[in-house]
Amino acid sequence: MQRAQSEAIARFRGQQLYDLSRAESGNADLLNAIGALDFLTVAKLYKIIDSGTISVVTPWSQEAFTKLAAEVRAGRLTRGWIQRARGLTVNVFPPRRDAPEWSHLEPVPVGPGKTAEDWFLLNDPRDYDDSMGLRFRQGLALVEG
Repeated sequence: MQRAQSEAIARFRGQQLYDLSRAESGNADLLNAIGALDFLTVAKLYKIIDSGTISVVTPWSQEAFTKLAAEVRAGRLTRGWIQRARGLTVNVFPPRRDAPEWSHLEPVPVGPGKTAEDWFLLNDPRDYDDSMGLRFRQGLALVEG
């Protein structure tokens, strides 16, 4: 039963949620940016839920995180990478501009010399706890993410 549900969810995510080629997706600007290979614009426009949050890829699975981090550091943010990273991603409201939490986040590259404004890798695996989630360490205090 659980396997059938997992397969159904995977099909939905692959066919419905991420299918930007359907006319009803309604985002012509995004489709144009994809066609023009304008990945900075794609990164800004490609949001499943527009909530003002940032996506932080965590080491929930250290092996998967290590592979995803190496892949994106060697290249750039892609639709396929986002799909693979979703299972390790937490969405949080961005810290204040001057907050020290930014030092815990590595922006994901979207092109030569450019980084995403809403996709980040977690720098230190100690900032993620399997039972508590994302928690930035500041000295001895923890700030809930």
